[in-house]
Amino acid sequence: MAACVASHSIPAEWIPHLDSEWVSLWNDHGRHQYRADEVSVPKYRENPKAYSFTYAAWSGPKVFQEEEFDVPVTKPSGTVRVRVYTPEGPGPFPVHLNYHGGGWVLGGLESEAAWCRSICNNVNIKVIDVDYRMAPEFLFPTAIYDSWDVVKWVWFTLAVSKRVEANSKNDRLVSQRRS
Repeated sequence: MAACVASHSIPAEWIPHLDSEWVSLWNDHGRHQYRADEVSVPKYRENPKAYSFTYAAWSGPKVFQEEEFDVPVTKPSGTVRVRVYTPEGPGPFPVHLNYHGGGWVLGGLESEAAWCRSICNNVNIKVIDVDYRMAPEFLFPTAIYDSWDVVKWVWFTLAVSKRVEANSKNDRLVSQRRS
């Protein structure tokens, strides 16, 4: 763990207004970490867990099915990986496309995996988590183009294979579990 940085302590005047469990959690696990903005992007990417209080602190619940696909993208051409989380049951399920946070620079399929698993099970929806290409290797607006290409891939590829049901009348996607 990185050395303690004094600025990561909770100001004393805030403590009475915060949940005591959160204060304990922060003091035990969060205040001693360097933040992502305190290190270079390459250093952060070597071990993202070392710079995030929430990154993969919990892997999340098991889901019925997890699959990964390489999706072709166009600007510039290449592929991005998506992870599809499917709940148990016959479906059809609503579909949620998840684009991780990180300012188009940080994050990935692991950074929000616990959240994706939780929302998949708790809301009973199919979650498609997108690992779009990030800066500085891929300049803006590459991530936006990647995101749009994944929307089209879900609509056309998954709908054609009957893994999701496309309802063009309502512009909605619902998921069918594979048998």
